[in-house]
Amino acid sequence: MNRLCLRAQWDAAEAFATAAAGHVDGKGLPGYVATQKKAGTDAERAAQYNAAIPKLATPQAGEAFKQLEALHAAGSADVIQILAMQATGEMLPRMGRPREGAARLTEAAERAEAMGWLKKAAMLHLKCAIASWQASDVPTTARAFDEAYRLETARGDQVRMATMLSNMAIIDDAIGEHERAIERYKEALAKQEALGDKRGVALTLGNMAGAQQGMGAMQAALANLERSLAMRKELGDEEGIAISVAGIGRHYLTMARSAKALDHFQRALKLLQRLGKRHNAALVKDSIGRAYIQLGDYAKARTAIEQARAEKLVLGDQQGAAKSLATLAELDSRLGNYERSLERFQEAYEVAKQSRGRMD
Repeated sequence: MNRLCLRAQWDAAEAFATAAAGHVDGKGLPGYVATQKKAGTDAERAAQYNAAIPKLATPQAGEAFKQLEALHAAGSADVIQILAMQATGEMLPRMGRPREGAARLTEAAERAEAMGWLKKAAMLHLKCAIASWQASDVPTTARAFDEAYRLETARGDQVRMATMLSNMAIIDDAIGEHERAIERYKEALAKQEALGDKRGVALTLGNMAGAQQGMGAMQAALANLERSLAMRKELGDEEGIAISVAGIGRHYLTMARSAKALDHFQRALKLLQRLGKRHNAALVKDSIGRAYIQLGDYAKARTAIEQARAEKLVLGDQQGAAKSLATLAELDSRLGNYERSLERFQEAYEVAKQSRGRMD
């Protein structure tokens, strides 16, 4: 049996090592694992999964997607089927189908929970929340976070419970409940600090800054962003450092301090490119374009946003590319190219409509 399959199975059976701590992840799993180790076809299916996954980042992504669809459509719920459902569920939002992705991830989470694989089930609900968020489906996002929190509570994972609280606060913030969001963030922070979870604290501080900005508490927001950055530097988390620097840049952009925002964005971009984080780098290029718009340098703005859109298309992020297109439409409007602006807005709208309405 290949290494990936073994790793997945023993991750599923993590309760063998944690039963003394009261975890229930392994309920019913000893027999399941024994059965899977004897299954003659499991190695073949695992090999098919292993062969398909690398192709998702290549021009063969369509072929790989079909192979993974076939894997999860056949057979009973097992590790390989759930992993295949996860892979396709994560891919669907990039194809402009986030609602389908969310539904697929929810189904995978339910199958994992039925198997007793609570760790994977909680993670899948979290991924469902991300897909639903992309589709602007706030109720489904909130339910997915609630499910993830329930499962982490059942597992007794205090670190993940605090992380879910922080995630749930994002929903409060999105619907304008800034004060409730702040209270959740404070509760999450207290738990994370007590647990010594510095990565969690850094993430929650950055998220809380967004809610503080929504309340107009700009100095408090900036202080939390800078504290988050300092913690990530202490941890040596280079991607986190880049995200924090970009977050501070967006803060300055909100304050119309365009030159300072641009400096932060360029620093973040350089680090993300060095790390090979292409999608986050594309998002920062969008921000660079907006900074140039504020500065009135429309030529540089267009170059940055077009580069961001092209990179998102290469990565299969159709929704993200549509957002870049909408920014280009805004730029055309500023330059008096109203017909071109309308065409681009219409194109971006059609992508968004298709993504959000496909499962309605």
